[in-house]
Amino acid sequence: MSCNIKLFIFALVIASVFADFIAEGAAKKENGTKKSKRQETKQALKESKNKSKNQIINPTESFYDKIWEKFKVGDKSDKEDVIKTLNKIIKDTPDEYMAYYYLGIIYDEDGEGIKALKNYETALTGFPKSSDINLRIAKLLDANNKKKEADNYYLTALSLDPNNPDALTRVGIIELENKNYNKATEYLLKSRNIKPDNSVTLKALGEAYLYQEKYNEAIEVLEQLILFDNKDASYHLLLGKAYEKQGKHEKAAEHIELASKFGKKDTSIKEAIGYDIARNLTKSGMYEDAIKEYKKEVKKNSHPALGYYEMAEIFERLDDYKKAIKAYQKAYELDKKMIDGIHRCLEIYLDNDDKENSIKMLNILKGNSKYREEANDMIESLKSEESSNSKSKSKSKKKISKTKKKK
Repeated sequence: MSCNIKLFIFALVIASVFADFIAEGAAKKENGTKKSKRQETKQALKESKNKSKNQIINPTESFYDKIWEKFKVGDKSDKEDVIKTLNKIIKDTPDEYMAYYYLGIIYDEDGEGIKALKNYETALTGFPKSSDINLRIAKLLDANNKKKEADNYYLTALSLDPNNPDALTRVGIIELENKNYNKATEYLLKSRNIKPDNSVTLKALGEAYLYQEKYNEAIEVLEQLILFDNKDASYHLLLGKAYEKQGKHEKAAEHIELASKFGKKDTSIKEAIGYDIARNLTKSGMYEDAIKEYKKEVKKNSHPALGYYEMAEIFERLDDYKKAIKAYQKAYELDKKMIDGIHRCLEIYLDNDDKENSIKMLNILKGNSKYREEANDMIESLKSEESSNSKSKSKSKKKISKTKKKK
């Protein structure tokens, strides 16, 4: 190999090594620049965070709109951030009552009633003429069964805003509970005109009409109510009662049966219904269906004796006296106050000339102050009649005997 060629190869190697060295140096420089920039950004964020912690927030209406929107649409972290921000505002500016108001709404939405109430009450000191805050406090107190306190706030809310539908409804319900039905109707109708689809208003208005015996008006309102929720047992029960009062017993039974179906787990509904389905079926002349309903109800009703007594009355109407007597006696067995059933048994036995069983019933009746005198008199009368019959039979036998001897 010639000397020139060797020199050329050596030059190439040196050039390659030099190029790698330059590239490596450039890469190190670039990485160093990136690292430096990251450190700068981190430091800037840290400084910004520290600055925001110390900075006093001067909230405006648009600020509250934004944080409320953030709370409504944000995730858990956003919601926590909103609460922290509002608490910081309160800490920095204790008389920033709007912050208390929004914090009250947020706690209210999250079901933290005690915290919500505390913030609303503070907000009210800054906005004493706010119908909305009075109403919110009233609702929280109402939910905690502090009705008297709640009523005061409802009344204040209404005095501050006479057209507030929620306040009108609640004051209407207060009048309804106090049996001031005309006044209740006045408030509830006004509320309905402003907010027609409020189910609480419609239900209360339907009840007010029922108490005033305005059954057509009650049915119109309650039928509208059921359009909003046709599976609410209390709505069907009220409508059933309205139809019952109007004398439309089939319609009444239909809605009371639906109330029973949808209110299976509600003891207050079950107690309110009681024997109403069976009674309306009876009044509709649907006796067999009524008997079936009574047989179901006596097994679960707290007063089964009443069910047996009313069932006995149906058996009497059907001239099935044997079953009627059995049901009357069962009623008395369960509740000694059902003594009228024993009196009915007596009348059935007397109508059928069953003196033996009549005496048994009279012996029970004479132990009751209501029937004691009548029972004792009848016992004497029956004994006298029996004695008279016995003497008459004896005389007849003697006459027959004398006739035979003559022959």
